[in-house]
Amino acid sequence: MLDPCIEPIGTFLDVHEDGHLVNPCHADHLGAPWDAAIDALLRACEAQFKETLHSVYLRGSVPRNLGRPGASDLDVVLLFEPTVPESTTQWVEDVHTELASHMPGQTDVEFLALDVTSLLDTPWAQPLRALFKTHAFCIYGDDILAQLPSVSPGSDLYIHAPHIAADISDVLKILKSEKDPEEIKGYCTWVMTRLVRSGLELLLVETGQYSRDLYTCYTHFAEHRPKHARDMAQALNWAVSPTTDRRALKRFLSGFAQTVAGEASRLCR
Repeated sequence: MLDPCIEPIGTFLDVHEDGHLVNPCHADHLGAPWDAAIDALLRACEAQFKETLHSVYLRGSVPRNLGRPGASDLDVVLLFEPTVPESTTQWVEDVHTELASHMPGQTDVEFLALDVTSLLDTPWAQPLRALFKTHAFCIYGDDILAQLPSVSPGSDLYIHAPHIAADISDVLKILKSEKDPEEIKGYCTWVMTRLVRSGLELLLVETGQYSRDLYTCYTHFAEHRPKHARDMAQALNWAVSPTTDRRALKRFLSGFAQTVAGEASRLCR
């Protein structure tokens, strides 16, 4: 059912006795083979943004000690004060190749840049605040994580489910004309990743368990929605090993994916 390349890696976040989720990120997880890329990142950031850079964070698998050389990206968040410099987008493009060369296995470095006020105070950033609190680790500057509210399993972690119907619709529209195989693969990975994570979000209130790890999301959904286990296995397969078959992709997004989107729309309205 599952592609042999999919490794059974992932875990649920621990829940503290007071009910909030425990952030598993730790400095001990940032040594070799990731330290060279992290050191290069911080040197580059200081050289370019010393006056406006507030802090730098890592999120994702690496600070959680789940990173795999040759497979895991380095997910970086840059926080600025008072605003994100206009030069940031170009700087990311310019520095991208250099930083990737320090990554084990030449994997990627992904960036998100935003200002402190937006993260802390704006309603649209609530999902980001939840992800920061549960999945980020500060490696430079003033750590703001203590300023963020604790997060418990529930509606605060509806990150993808509220948008999955629109995401599916957007990809279906794109597939009507897109013929470039690499572009199709990119959209496939993007929407399937969101679909798998949305499947777990549907169960948050019911089970009180949370993870962003794709394998864990899949197994949790399959346990509680066994009727659709095979379909979600296909979504996981295509998230990890995307297809270029437009017809098969459109058929899947018009079928099972609509079931998830429908339940998500009812849950999140």
